[in-house]
Amino acid sequence: MALTPTPRQGDVWWAQLDPIRGSEIAKTRPVLILSVDQINHAPAALSICVPLTTTPHTTRVRIVLSTGDRGQTRVSHADALQVRTLSHDRLTERIARAPDDACAEIARRLALFTRYDAGG
Repeated sequence: MALTPTPRQGDVWWAQLDPIRGSEIAKTRPVLILSVDQINHAPAALSICVPLTTTPHTTRVRIVLSTGDRGQTRVSHADALQVRTLSHDRLTERIARAPDDACAEIARRLALFTRYDAGG
C-alpha cells in the first residue's frame, strides 16, 4: 500500500487533475499547495491548491513564479481562478517549494476574488 503524501503550504506537487468538468484545468500538472498545514495534515487528506502552467497569459489572474525542479529553474504561471481542493490521492510527487512572495501574492489575489459584499 502506498503512503499518503503529506504536502505543506508552499510546496509544489505533481497532481492528476483529470477527470474534469467544463473549463477546469486538466492533465497531470504541478499544483501549488495554498492551504495551511493544519488543513493539509488533517484526517480528511485534502489540500487547497492552485494549478500551475508554463503557458503565459497577459492577465491579472495569473501570477508568475519560479520554482526549482530537479536543479532546474522553471517559470510557471499560477492560475488563481482555477483554485480547487484536491484529495492527497491526486498528488504524486513533491517537486519544489514556491517562493514566499509568490505564495503571498496568490493569497492576496484570492482574497480579492472572494471578497464578500453583504450589501449585494
